[in-house]
Amino acid sequence: MDRLLIAIVLLAAISLASALVRRREAPAAPARIDLGDLGLAHSTGVGVVGFSTSYCIPCQQWEQALVRSPVPFMKVDVGERPELARRYEVKSTPLILAVSLADGTVVDAFTGDPEPGQLERIEQLAA
Repeated sequence: MDRLLIAIVLLAAISLASALVRRREAPAAPARIDLGDLGLAHSTGVGVVGFSTSYCIPCQQWEQALVRSPVPFMKVDVGERPELARRYEVKSTPLILAVSLADGTVVDAFTGDPEPGQLERIEQLAA
């Protein structure tokens, strides 16, 4: 009976720890991107900067969706540009930033798998 109680307590603790890990906050996005760092010209509207890695499946899904979108898109592979990942404190990928092309202000940020409505939100910001 004692072993059963210990097993139940351990399962409850593992479940609680798992729930807490899943609920952790998304990494903070930078407030501003220096467009010159990315070779983007100052312009009007909103563009997208996507920080990714070559082995990241959600990054590839974002890229496929954004390439088909009318919104200007710049991919930054953090493996090839680690200095930018450090500068903008990119802790995980994908980190998708909707950025004002006038001044580099980040107007919205997305992480993880692309969800329904997120691409539409980006396109609305760019309109």
